[in-house]
This record gives sequence, structure tokens and C-alpha cells, in this order.
Amino acid sequence: MGCGQAMGRRIVVEVSGYTRAAEGAAGYGVAIVDEATGELMAEAAEGIGAATMAVAVYRGVCTGLLTATSTDTAAALEVRTDCRSVVEELTRRADTGDPSVQALRDEVMHAAASFGPGGVVFSWVPRDRNERAVEMARLACDSNDWERPWVRTATVEVPQAEPESQPPAEPLQALVPPMPSTTLLLVRTAETLMSRERRFAGDQDGDLTDDGVAQARALASQLFIRGDVDVIACSDLRPATAMAQILAEVLGLAVVTVPDLREPGYGEWEGLTFTEVQAAWPDEVFQWTADPHTPPPGGESLAAAQARIEAAVDTLVERFPHRTIAVVTHVTPIKMVVRRALEAASVALHRMHLDAASLTEIDVHSEGAVVRSLNDTRHLDPAAGTSPQTG
Repeated sequence: MGCGQAMGRRIVVEVSGYTRAAEGAAGYGVAIVDEATGELMAEAAEGIGAATMAVAVYRGVCTGLLTATSTDTAAALEVRTDCRSVVEELTRRADTGDPSVQALRDEVMHAAASFGPGGVVFSWVPRDRNERAVEMARLACDSNDWERPWVRTATVEVPQAEPESQPPAEPLQALVPPMPSTTLLLVRTAETLMSRERRFAGDQDGDLTDDGVAQARALASQLFIRGDVDVIACSDLRPATAMAQILAEVLGLAVVTVPDLREPGYGEWEGLTFTEVQAAWPDEVFQWTADPHTPPPGGESLAAAQARIEAAVDTLVERFPHRTIAVVTHVTPIKMVVRRALEAASVALHRMHLDAASLTEIDVHSEGAVVRSLNDTRHLDPAAGTSPQTG
């Protein structure tokens, strides 16, 4: 607003999406609230069939903006959603990479233009602070009766402008904080029999234990509450694909399989404990830990593994820019990504501990990377204990 204008009402449009990929169902929920009074002015919801989270949220934003025009077009408007990728695309005018989503984004921008210059701000809010819209979206997703937009608008009295002595409002676009280019959520696979017994498990397949399945579900619940995961990627080994599928079912996302995210192959050491390996190959173990170019007998060197894993991660970042990517992989690949982010020596690989189903978060910027957390296990039941380093 200009300096000669009064500061009027500020309306918040809360938007969330909900998907059940396995059932081919999705929906959105919208709540329109007077920020000053907390008054619920209107709410809307729709079940939209099979769709991605981004499509559901864009549809919700469109409905929210159109509904808000019937309440008070003179008000300043903030759209808050728990889908970070949608906020990124709207605030930075980023290309969505999907023509159907791009059309929805253009529809949102057209609707936003009716509120005048600077009249709409798009911002991200954690999913656990967006409960009203989340619940509406869940109900719409689960209901067969909401196959067209359902809108309920409260009786709204538009207030008169405040006296001109009020200070001018700050430029609304300044309220949108900058966000990291790409966020990697590096997930160590949940427990297997090999990891429980602390055995080398490079390219050997294995199944999650019952505890491992519980660990995967606990992490899935935490990521759902977090609400900003856009992509799930995993290695092609069974522990990783099984865990990624559990995450996908909860988050309503597809899984991208990347074979180069595998653990290094340990050759003749596969299936053995470190103590057993050290007793039978003492010289080889010393060389392997001292020189990343020395492979285990019949296995893959850490240097070779580092090259393929870095290339795989770089490809993911290039393919999904400005997204939050959950990468379900193994101990050594995660350590290698952390080591590169820290620009640390290769010996750092042997100085990190990662528990089963742990979460490590890294923000990737054009000028480098920042490690935000390492081996986060707060989502796990403390009684479940920890798991070893191989696998």
C-alpha cells in the first residue's frame, strides 16, 4: 500500500493437499481466516481422484483465491500451504517442468492478479501447523460425495479502513523468506538381519525385519507431518525399495529408482563381520581404510563408489531443482554425500555413525552445500535401539 492509504484487513488462505496413491485418490482443503480476529470466513474442499500432491495443492490455491474474492477483494491476502515446491514455484516464478502443473500455476497467478499489486503473498507453513486445511483435504480425499468443489462461506462484514494515522503496511513480498535450492533428506535403510548382526552387506539383497518395517513407518509418519517432501528416490536393493515404498504409500508419491545409489560391493567380505574380516585380511583392511582407491578383494573401491554416487545425486538435484528429495540409500552413500558437502578428507567416512532408518539433511545451493543434521533418529522409539554401520 502507498503511504497515503490505510492498512486494511489481512486475510489468510490456508491450503493443503492429501493423497492416497494406492487408492487413486487425492483431495484438497481450504480455510479462509481473518488474521487479526481468527474468524473462519469460508472453507472449501474437493476430492479430485488420482493426482499428485502438487496438483491437489494448486487446485486448492485456485479455489481459495476464487473464494476469497467473494469476501473482501480490498484485503491483503496471504496464501499459506504446507507444499514447499508450490510456494517455490509461485514466489520465484520457477518453471514447474510439467505442462499440466504449469497451467494450474498460471491460473493461480491470474486469480491473484485480481487482488491488485502486492496483494497476495505465498508462504510455506509446516504441515503440523496447517491442521485445519489438512483435515479438510483428508476428508475430501476419503469422501465419494465431494467430487466437485464444496464451499461454505460465512457471513462476512467487510470492515471500514482504519484512520490514515495508522503506519503503512510493509511490502508484502518481503515477508516471503528465501529458501534453499534443493533439500536432500538422506535416509539410511531400516533394519535387516545383516545390519542387526553388523555384517558387511554391499550389493547383497535382504528383507527388512519386523523392527525395520516399524522404523520405516515411523519415519514415514514424521515426513508426513513435516509436509515438504516432493520426491522419493532409492537404490535398487530390496531394503531400500521396500522402505521407499512404505514412505510412498504414506506421502502419496511415486518412487524413482536409482541403481547407482547402492552400497559399495565388498567382494569376499560380504556377509562377514568387521572382526571376521580383520582377522582374515588384516593387511587388506589396513590398505582399504587408508587408501580409498584400494578395493576389498573382489569388491569396489571407495573412490569408485564415490564417483558413481556423487553422479547419481547430482543427477537427482538437476532433475528436481528447488525440491525436497527423500533419498533412501545405505550407510556409505550417505557418508559420501556428507563428506563432499563438508569438503572433508576421505578418512571422514570412517568417523561417522549412522543408525538404521536415520535421517540426514543437506541443503544444496549453487555455491555449495550445508549439512543441517546428521543421524537424526528422533522419530524412532528409543526402545528400538540402534543398528550397525554396514548395509
